[in-house]
Amino acid sequence: MAKANLRVLHDPETGERDVAHCLHCDNALCLEACPTGAIYRDGETKIVRINPMKCIGCRSCVAACPLGVMWFHEAEGSARKCDLCDGDPKCAKYCSPGAIRVVDRENYLDEIQEGR
Repeated sequence: MAKANLRVLHDPETGERDVAHCLHCDNALCLEACPTGAIYRDGETKIVRINPMKCIGCRSCVAACPLGVMWFHEAEGSARKCDLCDGDPKCAKYCSPGAIRVVDRENYLDEIQEGR
């Protein structure tokens, strides 16, 4: 069974939780910080992906990500982040209240402003 590569952020003072959302940035700082090329952009889907076999565990990508999305899987020795489940994000697909949705980049700001 595959495990989610999401990172849940928890504020111990307020008890609030949030899921760190990877935006697969046009200018992906995690990709630029990777010294081995383990982080790359898929040419077809444009998803920023990680090849765990090339990851050396330096955690440069974790430090570079301004959104706090990148995390390090200690047991497997490689960096992780959301990979959109190869284009079919299960978190959005199975979120019954619709709290998690996939939104096109072009419509992202419009949806936030409209409060959807």
